[in-house]
Amino acid sequence: MITWKRKTGKYSNGINVYLGEIIIGSVDWDSCSNDKNLKYKVTTQLPGLKTALGNFETEKEGKAKLAYALEYWLDKTRLTEMVIKDDS
Repeated sequence: MITWKRKTGKYSNGINVYLGEIIIGSVDWDSCSNDKNLKYKVTTQLPGLKTALGNFETEKEGKAKLAYALEYWLDKTRLTEMVIKDDS
């Protein structure tokens, strides 16, 4: 099952996406971004995809990019029968 969960740590700001109990990607506030408009960094730990997927203006845009990468990966691995649940 794919689950989106908001990070709850003291210094955390963003969303993790899980495949079962394993984190496979995240959308995080990037305080080190050189571009003041691109404050959300998207990363993934999926095999076959690059780690850094880019920076985006909003968390919503970053989440959409990560969802697209996840759909692409699931299609290529033929795991498209998974149920996606969004708890963010």
